[in-house]
Amino acid sequence: MHTGFKSRAPRHKCQDRRQPEHKFMTAAEFEIIAFLKQNPETFYNRKEISRKAVGRNEYEENPHWAAAPLAALVVQKYVIQNDSGHYRLCDNFDGV
Repeated sequence: MHTGFKSRAPRHKCQDRRQPEHKFMTAAEFEIIAFLKQNPETFYNRKEISRKAVGRNEYEENPHWAAAPLAALVVQKYVIQNDSGHYRLCDNFDGV
């Protein structure tokens, strides 16, 4: 009996081709994207992104500044997070 549903292999979170909910980006999100574009296949932990995506003074003022923007970028499907909590650009990142 045919149910009408096709079985398919699970897709990686990043391979979802739907457009993000919005295309607006905060300055912090833009800084993170610019940093991750330098090595798009490399995963980075949040602390390293926080340190290297902005200047030293900004990082020292608020070392946890990247937490909220990274979460937003994951929701928007621009960035993926692996099981270890590290981040990188999505494979299908088109640029913003």
